[in-house]
Amino acid sequence: MTQSSTRKWLNLWHCLLDDPAIPPFKKPDEMAGVLADLRCDRERLAKAFQPLPCGEEILTRLQFCIGAEPDHETFYLVPSPLESTDDELRSLVLDSIHRASQCCGTEPPSYPIHIYRRTMTAEEWQRTSPLSEDLGDLYCGIPHESNGREIENEAMLFLSETLYTLAASFEVQGYCLTPLCPAEIRRIDPYEPQVQLWRRGAHAVIPWKKGDDDCSVEVYV
Repeated sequence: MTQSSTRKWLNLWHCLLDDPAIPPFKKPDEMAGVLADLRCDRERLAKAFQPLPCGEEILTRLQFCIGAEPDHETFYLVPSPLESTDDELRSLVLDSIHRASQCCGTEPPSYPIHIYRRTMTAEEWQRTSPLSEDLGDLYCGIPHESNGREIENEAMLFLSETLYTLAASFEVQGYCLTPLCPAEIRRIDPYEPQVQLWRRGAHAVIPWKKGDDDCSVEVYV
């Protein structure tokens, strides 16, 4: 059963999309591409986030990500990469690992970091894991917890798919959802260095290996 706030948000976003060919949304997954369509219109974006909890904070982060794209000719948001040195990329990777471990209550792994100045192949992409799977699992679990933050939980479920679809990026999704998280996670802001890597066109991943002793972080930029 769709909760009352979600129903209101679905109706608002469908109205803002202003496309009679699209039937009314019944659940958040049906509006996955709405942000891709609204990203050029600051006024409609502001209206979309106005009734959401932490709407202004989320919108500020979303606009930061949208501002990384010089034009909007493709469906997915693709940033124009900032110049970066290998040392800068390594520092952002280490910061990402440290913040993720803080959030998840784990010891940060001390993996070697390899920088590759080339595009990942499809085969390489299929044989890698995100920089921190535990952090992704933590964010997925937050809106299902009984933590006294029902409206924030509802908003996280409402926004998750459409934020991911905007840039096909868990980094952008997590960064924009952070204002809806509990205070201890907001304080750490774990996706901030990861979205900085995304802003530089860098993909930091962990290749599948036989054991922890053989693990490394590989950054493709």
